[in-house]
Amino acid sequence: DRKMEYTVIGDTVNVANRVESLNRELKTTVLITQQCYDAIGDAFAVRALPRISVKGKRLPLQVYEVLRDETISAPTEVLRSIEG
Repeated sequence: DRKMEYTVIGDTVNVANRVESLNRELKTTVLITQQCYDAIGDAFAVRALPRISVKGKRLPLQVYEVLRDETISAPTEVLRSIEG
């Protein structure tokens, strides 16, 4: 009776899905876009990768690999700065 289901749609979700799916091809674990990189600043060590085309985007996206075990600050601090 009271069951609710939620879904998320839109350009942001589509881009996130397509970027995440690049991990297998690029042999990476976590990829972020330029927009995410701009939001987190230097909170995590990253490696810039060549721009890559994804379906639904006219221009190639700048993506970064988040490097493991090279955290500069705690994730909660980053979330607080992103949330404002």
